[in-house]
Amino acid sequence: MLKLKLLIGLLMIAALLVAMSLFSISLLQEHVAKIDRILARDFDAMEAVNELQMFSGELNATYVSVLAKDGAEYQLPPREELQSLQQNYSKRLQHLRENIEIGENTQLDRSIETLEQQLAAYFSLFEHLHETPPLGLEQRFEKQAAILQANRTLQEAADTLLTFYRNNLEAESVDAVDTARQSIRFLLVSMCAALVLMAFLYFQLWRTVILPVEGLTESIREVQRRNFERTVPVKTRDEVGKVAQAFNDMSAELRLLKRETDRELLKLNRENRAILAGFPHPAFILDERGALSQANPAAEKLMRDLNTEGRLPLKIGLRFEEARRHGENHLPDDLSEAMLFRVKEREIWYLPRIFQIGEEDNGYSGWAVVLIDVSRFRWLDDMKSNLVGTVSHEIKTPLTSIRMVLHLLAEQKTGELNSTQERMVDSAHEDCERLLETLENLLQLSRMERGASRLEREPVEPASLVEEVARSFTPQLSNNGNSLVTDVEDGMPRITVDPHQISQVLNNFLSNALKHSPSDGEIKLAARREGSETIRFSVFDQGAGVPAEEQDRIFERFYRARGEKTKGSGIGLSICREIVHAHDGRIGVNSAPDQPTEFFFDLPLNP
Repeated sequence: MLKLKLLIGLLMIAALLVAMSLFSISLLQEHVAKIDRILARDFDAMEAVNELQMFSGELNATYVSVLAKDGAEYQLPPREELQSLQQNYSKRLQHLRENIEIGENTQLDRSIETLEQQLAAYFSLFEHLHETPPLGLEQRFEKQAAILQANRTLQEAADTLLTFYRNNLEAESVDAVDTARQSIRFLLVSMCAALVLMAFLYFQLWRTVILPVEGLTESIREVQRRNFERTVPVKTRDEVGKVAQAFNDMSAELRLLKRETDRELLKLNRENRAILAGFPHPAFILDERGALSQANPAAEKLMRDLNTEGRLPLKIGLRFEEARRHGENHLPDDLSEAMLFRVKEREIWYLPRIFQIGEEDNGYSGWAVVLIDVSRFRWLDDMKSNLVGTVSHEIKTPLTSIRMVLHLLAEQKTGELNSTQERMVDSAHEDCERLLETLENLLQLSRMERGASRLEREPVEPASLVEEVARSFTPQLSNNGNSLVTDVEDGMPRITVDPHQISQVLNNFLSNALKHSPSDGEIKLAARREGSETIRFSVFDQGAGVPAEEQDRIFERFYRARGEKTKGSGIGLSICREIVHAHDGRIGVNSAPDQPTEFFFDLPLNP
């Protein structure tokens, strides 16, 4: 309907402009044709009258000069010339009379008729001269007078006709000016009518299209501001009205969707707060810029106790900023990374866990900080470490004395021993040495768990490290009949490690491989690139392997596999795990039936 209205309005303007243009063109063409016709007729008539006056004067001069000669003899001009002039001007006057439209002007017709009569009378005088015999001087003077009088009468008639045509031209000129003014007035009136029509159409468009579109635009902006209560009045049933109705329907749907969404969000918020409130550990929710947005009651209580309301505690804040700067989660499992807080004269150990939540694609991303209270575990771990260290230290001193006594007995410094006594002393000496080794491992493990064992890192070539360990382990291999093969990948870069600690791990792997390999078995010590940022050290043996169900526990302290026949305390692999973890590495085992068993650890190139 709106398209039809616009089309009708444009067609009305176009029709008005076309009609105005066609009428103006036809009016001007008619006026121009009339002026051309009048000008052609009047100028032709005026030219004929002027020629008549000119040639009548010449004719007078010719005949008067002839008649004025002295003597009885005189020679008139040829009569044919006179007849030719008479016929010519008769035709001209007849043509003028024929161009006069019927009923146009009786005065013009009478003037032309008078001029014809005067011209006929004028030429009749000259015809009479040619028909009469030569005249005397007095008669010639009378003829001259008559010719001059007829010429004056003819001139007066010609002047009358000429005056009429001049007046007619002036009248036509005035009429042309009036007609031009009328055309201009008509054009102005038509233009004013067109402007009025255009103004009316613009007003209609402004009222029916522009105002509703502006209202619709403002309503859309309000919807963008989440004001879904805004509606647009529907005043017409055209396209604009349909758009307004569609917008109102959309607003109603958005209002309904907003209410449902608000209810869902309120429900989710209550559920989240209930979950956070029931969570026993302090939990902080932060946005992607690190600003605190939500905290559970345990976190709020901790912030009040530490006087850090509205922000993370300083220690946690520094750890969070480091994790956010690197864009990596901080999820420690080691109790040594717990942080101590003094809350109302109480010492509380918290293990911070910092991780990202949400996704940018879903419109939300942030961070969560959870503080796990590990005070009891830390106390138990410290007590255990202190107990192990104390017991090991207290047992080591008398055990060293026992070792010395057994050594003196074995050397028979106090007297000779029989064979049975020697076997008993040797067995006791071996047990004492094994017990001392176990105590030393316990002390080392305790120091490493407390963080007292420091790493002395230095750049080391992997090949040189493997060769040194293989060279130092050669005597033990030769006693058992085993062979050791080294396999080091070429072109590996240096790694920054504590060479003494890493050598201890490799020696432990080789010792285990020697215990579980057959007497003629081959042991392989290898080093190779594992990915772009890791180097893997491996020890392969031909033993029975590690059962799949026990591979996950093989590195636990004091753990020994079922049916294990070799001697040992189960501490060596635990020490290896602590050393590798201290180097930010990874330790593991690969074992399958009828396949070589691989004990390996990976060390990063850029710790």
